[in-house]
Amino acid sequence: MHSIYPSPIAKEIFVELYQEKLESLDFAFQMRMVETSFGHTNIILAGREEAPPMVLIHAWNECAPMALEAFSNLLGDFRIYAVDVLGQPNLSAEVRPNIHGTSYGEWLYEIISLLNLRQVYLVGLSFGAFIGWKALLHDTRRIHKAFFINPMGIIPPNNWKRFIGLRAPIYLFKRWPSVLLHRWYFRGMYSSDNTFAKRWAYNLLSYFNWDLEMIPAISKAQAQLVQVPIYTVGAALDILGPGRHILVRSEHLFPSFAEGLLLKTNRHFPSIAGYHQIISFIKEHQ
Repeated sequence: MHSIYPSPIAKEIFVELYQEKLESLDFAFQMRMVETSFGHTNIILAGREEAPPMVLIHAWNECAPMALEAFSNLLGDFRIYAVDVLGQPNLSAEVRPNIHGTSYGEWLYEIISLLNLRQVYLVGLSFGAFIGWKALLHDTRRIHKAFFINPMGIIPPNNWKRFIGLRAPIYLFKRWPSVLLHRWYFRGMYSSDNTFAKRWAYNLLSYFNWDLEMIPAISKAQAQLVQVPIYTVGAALDILGPGRHILVRSEHLFPSFAEGLLLKTNRHFPSIAGYHQIISFIKEHQ
């Protein structure tokens, strides 16, 4: 198995960052490691045990503590199960399932079944939303509602914007690391300044083996199979998928599309104010 890190030291850097973010959380939580058919998976549990279950899948190249912190205002409303996605800089197995097959959906639904969760609120951010709709295509019996936030795989990406805002700064930074190239990447992807996010992004550029394969878009035929209510959030300034286009296509694709929310001033990774809008949106449609 090829490591997602270029060296053991690089892996240690991300484990330390993960632990730092975990220790900064100002609420009670538990850690649980489960063995799945695809590799060991780390899960963070928080919130009232008797509350409805929410399975939270973090964004591309992030980790469960970062997502859990962003959604901590929902801990009074849900029992949150924040999942470390396989093959990402976190505590789960480094394996990367084939994005063109059914593996990611099978993996996530297996976790939900192993935890014996029912009537689940599924919340996926970015690549986590892609995994979410893969799970819905696999099986929906345990899922009550799904919220997709800046989802990958709803519309085909704009190759030019993706190159300018993502591939170019990554490619150039690997060869000529500089503050300017870090700023180029960060300002293209993030909605606001955040000290930890800046450090995380810098280490991604420096010490992580990126997977830049194009995410396949869901087809009309696939979307017709999903009957679970779908709520979509899009960011107007997202270079990986403009929010307005994502909302229009979501409504066109999913017969069960319920409602959308547009974050007018946000990029791919939302600001604190953007997360507040998202949290209010979820509470409104709980």
